[in-house]
Amino acid sequence: MKVYLVWGFLGAGKTTLINYLLSTGFFQQKKVVILENESGSESVDGTMLQSYQYTVVDIKGGCVCCTLRLTLVETLQKIEQEYHPDMVWMEASGLASLEDLKSIPGLALDGVISVLDVMQYRFLMKLNPVFYRRQFYFSSIVFLTKTDNIDVELVEDIVKDLWSFQPSLYIVRDYEELRHIDWQTFEKIWKEQQMLFLPAIRNQRIPQFETHTFYLKTPVDWDFWENDFVRLNNLFGGDIIRAKGILTDSQGVSRKYDFADGCMESKEFPNVHTDGKNFLSIWWNSSVKHSPDSWLSFFLNAQELSCSVTELELKNESLCEFLNFDLSMLTPDLTDILYRLKREALAVCNPRLGVRFVTGNKIDKSHLKVGGISFQPSYIITKTLQNADFYILMVSTVGKELDSWIEAKKESGDVVEAFIADGIGSALAEEIVAYGQKKIEKLLQQWGLNASNAYSPGYCDWNVSEQKMFFSLLPSAFCDIQLTDSCLMLPIKSVSSLIGAGMKIQKKAYGCAICKNKNCYKRKL
Repeated sequence: MKVYLVWGFLGAGKTTLINYLLSTGFFQQKKVVILENESGSESVDGTMLQSYQYTVVDIKGGCVCCTLRLTLVETLQKIEQEYHPDMVWMEASGLASLEDLKSIPGLALDGVISVLDVMQYRFLMKLNPVFYRRQFYFSSIVFLTKTDNIDVELVEDIVKDLWSFQPSLYIVRDYEELRHIDWQTFEKIWKEQQMLFLPAIRNQRIPQFETHTFYLKTPVDWDFWENDFVRLNNLFGGDIIRAKGILTDSQGVSRKYDFADGCMESKEFPNVHTDGKNFLSIWWNSSVKHSPDSWLSFFLNAQELSCSVTELELKNESLCEFLNFDLSMLTPDLTDILYRLKREALAVCNPRLGVRFVTGNKIDKSHLKVGGISFQPSYIITKTLQNADFYILMVSTVGKELDSWIEAKKESGDVVEAFIADGIGSALAEEIVAYGQKKIEKLLQQWGLNASNAYSPGYCDWNVSEQKMFFSLLPSAFCDIQLTDSCLMLPIKSVSSLIGAGMKIQKKAYGCAICKNKNCYKRKL
């Protein structure tokens, strides 16, 4: 059994090369096993190769040159015993050190092919020129990829630079050259290549990257994947250097999404089975100030934010203003009732708060596209949110317990207590919204982004029937909030809000002066 290694940086095109090689006549006559090493939790490339009916063995969740080093030789032995292949093609993780791989005890390699994305070369030389030049030095053959994307002169400059430190390196500029090269040519190159001794570098700084795999449990915002991933990555600092994942739509069609060199590509996988999992793995340089998983997670999944009743600021003055009471004119008895009911309400209030980031844009003066759905929130709201780079869906509730308490007060027959209890519930609901807005503003500030005020279906002439579309973008019973057929939220004291976010967005005061809705609760504030 011969073992061939394919090495290259993240997104260089290693899997594409393996698939191309195995489709040629020479390899179609061989029994081949592909050993896929994925540093992420899911093997997107392994799944893709399996869809082409190749035999694939995955080693996931680490790199075989370091964290999974001890398992590599053992895995190869198991492959030989179970499959008895003519050869194994091993695709190393995009974070692997070729130098470390070749030094693994007991690992016998019959050949090494390195893959270099010419669009990444400048980045690699800036990231760590000593480390990557050593990796290419230990290569025998280098395949250049994406040469059509840059000028021929720049490709030749890269070739000259590679030859400057490894004159015997065999460089393939184009896959088409393989039509004129038989496999024995490569075998001869591997046997005859002579390399000078390179001393080990003590304390060599290997580029450090982090990875995270997301599993999507929220309705998919397809615009995010098809149109906006690159734009939003740049908006949040451009720190994601590689991303790949598989999504399956409602018709059961799976697509691979692949982000590299600042571009997102998608490809349909007709024969892929992911057991219903939608996932995305990302990689970034560990030296960045803010890890990109902290913003990306809000686009991929709706998330609950921590919120306790002790964090809410329900001041007596604000409560009286909400109830349309004059605090200075309250009788002692009414004051005692107000404060007693407030204490009771705070004791049973169980606030919940959740958000999700979605893509969107202005369609016309009265319509916004949010999460791929056309909403008609009114001219006032559309004008306020038209400059947003993306939108935030926020839902909040006082909890079922407080709703039940308010209902009990109404059933008691005491009209005054029932009125005050209902007002306290509404005030607490608004306090949770205000608390959520502050948390969102603080979150966005680390990227220099702003947030607008929160706008809800049912206000500012926004038809409440669009609640159904709003909630279709969130998981079922998110924050334990249910939507009835008449678009009423349960618990009753719950609020759904749309917030604009971005560089140019501004937090403007609610437009009561130009709004026609005489019953809007904002007129009470």
